[in-house]
Amino acid sequence: MNVGVIFSPSQSTRIGAHFRSSIDYRLAGDVRFSAAPVGNGGVAADLRVPESFSLSLFSAVSPRWEIMGDLTWTRWSRLDRLDIVRTTVLPGAPVTSFILRWDDTVRISIGANYKPDAAWKFRLGVAYDPTPTNDLDRTPRLPDQDRLWVAAGAQYRLSKTSTLDFGYAHEFIRDASVNVPVPGFATCAAGCLNGRFENKADIVSVQLNLAF
Repeated sequence: MNVGVIFSPSQSTRIGAHFRSSIDYRLAGDVRFSAAPVGNGGVAADLRVPESFSLSLFSAVSPRWEIMGDLTWTRWSRLDRLDIVRTTVLPGAPVTSFILRWDDTVRISIGANYKPDAAWKFRLGVAYDPTPTNDLDRTPRLPDQDRLWVAAGAQYRLSKTSTLDFGYAHEFIRDASVNVPVPGFATCAAGCLNGRFENKADIVSVQLNLAF
């Protein structure tokens, strides 16, 4: 479910709110063991992705400048663990569990548009997106960490009914460390996987908009 509302206190300013509900998934598949084929069979997992709530602001502060801001809360704490169980051989028996213990997060972003003339619009924005993971339970399956987004772009108006957009974004991501026990053990008595991940991302986009 998605619900949104926009309030305009003036002709140049808009305030918006948006809520997206959580969604339940039933994941199903098969597991295969080359060394122990007797354990092969169907498996399933129940997954509930989190809901989120956003507040946003847009204001045209002058004929050439527009500013924007956004706060988005996401209830990542719904993802505490993911249990995978059997559905054919010994139905309900556990196969494995992924311990997550994620935390709720609040993403903060600000941006601005600059319009030097009727044809061009230039965009710039930054966002801080904290990770829901933690240093104790982070795994190499998802070595996420806090990230800072920096984005820039431009729009060129081809005609009254069409525009061409260009965009580039870079994610500065903190190094993510992992120190987790080997599968089947709750502590590092039998050894731990210890490491550090260096992550970054670059996104380039081009978009053509046509109005009819």
